[in-house]
Amino acid sequence: MGRDTVLLDESSFTASTDDVIVSRPGALREMLLSIAAEASGANDITVAALLPLVQPLELKRNGVAFISVRGDDLYALNNYLMGFRPVAFNSGAVDNQKARVMGLRIPVDLPRAEDTLTYKVTRVAVTNADTETLTLLARFTEGAPAGGVYEYTTYAYTPSAAGSYLRALDVKSTGDLIGLLVYSTTIPSATANTITANKFQLRLDGEITHEETWLALRAPSSSGNVADATIPEGVLDNYVFLDFRGEPIAAGKRIELYINAGDTNAIRLIPVFSRK
Repeated sequence: MGRDTVLLDESSFTASTDDVIVSRPGALREMLLSIAAEASGANDITVAALLPLVQPLELKRNGVAFISVRGDDLYALNNYLMGFRPVAFNSGAVDNQKARVMGLRIPVDLPRAEDTLTYKVTRVAVTNADTETLTLLARFTEGAPAGGVYEYTTYAYTPSAAGSYLRALDVKSTGDLIGLLVYSTTIPSATANTITANKFQLRLDGEITHEETWLALRAPSSSGNVADATIPEGVLDNYVFLDFRGEPIAAGKRIELYINAGDTNAIRLIPVFSRK
């Protein structure tokens, strides 16, 4: 029989949490995170502004993080990796009105074991927000997960120059690579075509196997397309996803990502591994 356990129940989030031990009555299938904050004064809080309140949420085994992800990157992973769009709404520009994001899913698939599992949520203040709260639920199953354990941590990269391919990521995979989420600060618009994460080369053990461009990759998630002005697209506009689920890149490869940048603004890279 599966079990669901509430770890935080609209708990105050005015400071980062400690590392908190998670009791494991079974295999940890996933966690679900909800974030809320109240507007301070006559200023609205958008969902895009609320999500970076979490920077990051970490899950650790024996003190070592195997999941480390910001709130906005997690929202994008929900859409592109899981085909799931959490419910969210902005506050109004009215004192004490709430902005919320509900049911962000954190895929884990961690079998039951004797090692120590902890979570930690780091807070970064959001402008015009106060009375911040978190809700966190852990969902357990009795049987072992069918797939491997998810591992995804965030790598920050700032190009030193624009216009040439420079190495942005160099990792040795401990599991099968099933996807790579990319955040680009600058994205194309009706009036400009500059893209921070403009072009990509993926190299496996030194061989170029995938060449991509932002413009070719930018597509709606499997959740379906929506108008540009909606809340989801206001967050997702800055992301693309390299999807390897149809043919995962096997564990043990040296994975290098080279990026030809359009400017020298920040890029975030979140490779997603599944480890048996």
